[in-house]
Amino acid sequence: MTNKDHPEEDTSPLLDSIMYTEYQSLIGMLQWLVTLCRIDICYAVSSLSRFNATPREGHFSRVLRIWGYLKKYPHRALKIDNGKFESLVDPWEPIVMDFADQYSYASEEIDKQFPTPLGDELEVHILFDCDHAHDKITGRSISGVIVCVCNTPIIWKSKRQGAVQTSTYGAELCSMGAAAEEAILIRYMLRSFGIKVSKPCTMLGDNEATIVNASVASSPLSKKHVALSYHFIRENSAVGTICPAKISGKDNFADLLTKPLEKNTFMKHTGSVLSLEANTLGSEENQMSKNYP
Repeated sequence: MTNKDHPEEDTSPLLDSIMYTEYQSLIGMLQWLVTLCRIDICYAVSSLSRFNATPREGHFSRVLRIWGYLKKYPHRALKIDNGKFESLVDPWEPIVMDFADQYSYASEEIDKQFPTPLGDELEVHILFDCDHAHDKITGRSISGVIVCVCNTPIIWKSKRQGAVQTSTYGAELCSMGAAAEEAILIRYMLRSFGIKVSKPCTMLGDNEATIVNASVASSPLSKKHVALSYHFIRENSAVGTICPAKISGKDNFADLLTKPLEKNTFMKHTGSVLSLEANTLGSEENQMSKNYP
């Protein structure tokens, strides 16, 4: 999608019954592609899926733009890599958390039927971000979450938040809460596969206020309307499910799932999570000329 595009503001004519069906068919195929591996179109497809009931001509042209992008870059694929997580140039400084007094009742749920762990532990990193008040009509924010096991993305989500947040802090904290839910899910999944899980999942975000509130026991709750997310995140920090850490906004490739980006930033973040297929010969442009008129 073009930079700073807002399809919710589109006022072009509604599609007729034939084009309406075509729009739904194209969106359905794109949703399958997102599920398979195409993280790079996740935000655009999520954004345009909202208009399945009443699509307009402008929405249809945006869908065709996505297909044009896929035609130009058909060989993007997931990087399957069990090496060290490589999104950051400089390591972050760990924060010493002490929630023993505040959340002494909290504990991580461990199923007694989990198989005995075998092999080395796999580190989990979760990147989260949000675009505050992205929707110009409703004022709702967009959350983006990417879960990486070692250096391989395995879960990615781009979703409009369910309620309006009046501050950037509130929107970021809700995104962090969604990331914490994914941390619980992936830890349960790995243990079910017989994989050792002892370290907390590192949660990486670029909003310092949310990282401090989730990590420092003495940090106050300044926004009462986000109390549920606030305590949910801190409880999971207390029991060692997650370990929040701050990264630079330019290194947070979850930004790919929150808004339309300008080309250089978009291609940079896409390169962090996708690559050419291993058996592809030559450049993507050469392959495109061979496979398409």
